[in-house]
Amino acid sequence: MNFIKQIVIQNRIFIRNYHITSFNCCKTNPVNLAYNSYENVDDRNEGSNEGSVVIMHGLFGSKQNWKSICKALHAKSNPKRKIIAVDARNHGESPHTSSHTYIDLAEDIRHFFEQNSITKSICIGHSMGGRAMMCFALKYPELVDRAIIVDVSPVRSSPSLIGMGGIFAAMTTVNIPATMKMSDGRSLANEQLMDAIPSKETRDFVLMNLVKGADGRFSWRANVDALHKNFNDHISTFPDSLAGKQYHGPVLFLAGSKSDYIKEGDLDGMKTIFPNSDLKFIDSGHLVHVERPYDFLDLVLNFINH
Repeated sequence: MNFIKQIVIQNRIFIRNYHITSFNCCKTNPVNLAYNSYENVDDRNEGSNEGSVVIMHGLFGSKQNWKSICKALHAKSNPKRKIIAVDARNHGESPHTSSHTYIDLAEDIRHFFEQNSITKSICIGHSMGGRAMMCFALKYPELVDRAIIVDVSPVRSSPSLIGMGGIFAAMTTVNIPATMKMSDGRSLANEQLMDAIPSKETRDFVLMNLVKGADGRFSWRANVDALHKNFNDHISTFPDSLAGKQYHGPVLFLAGSKSDYIKEGDLDGMKTIFPNSDLKFIDSGHLVHVERPYDFLDLVLNFINH
């Protein structure tokens, strides 16, 4: 396995990028997650991870999507906190595997905590990452100080999420000549996905996964085959294996008022699993942190700073 560590100093903040070269495997063992860490340049105690914030993105996302949010959280958290954004398995720079369940993702996070000596953390997750963090809190409550779950519910699956199954098939049909430049290839892929993905915002999000290899060939950074295979049984639904478990720490659910992933009536069901939870709506669609970053940050900082 190739392990690359880069440290970049920007505005007196360490941005540590840990890149784990992807590989294919059929095991369900935890994988080593690639991640970015945002911390003070003057903080020389690298073993001090108590009180950190760990963030996991949603389906087709990556740690890079959270860069601006991470910088703002680091700058405005009080007390000052290390902010860590991870790439989920089969996404970004993390390893590819054939298995992709929420239990897999929760075990990956547990493994990540162990590797980085994190004894307790605030956990934030959006959509798929939100369900992963919920599972993590239910399985390992002693490791979670509090949680922020962004636009996803443990008690229902939205029609929009279920309807995403068609996106995988469309992605596998994209065909771009290797002779094309990246910008032209992206434009062609956009045209080929237009019928299957009418929403420009969703297409733009999916197209962030388009990469051009050294041989000129275009491919998807996300493991489309594995995600497609696991989507109906494992990604679109919350795992039954955790039925009856509860997490009693503080949980803030942040929902987009224009999204159908969470409805006001869901809170009672959420409280059966997360008794100390609250639900707040932001005037946005599913990509709450992208569409309304300032509103999102205000609510998150209020929750973690008090």
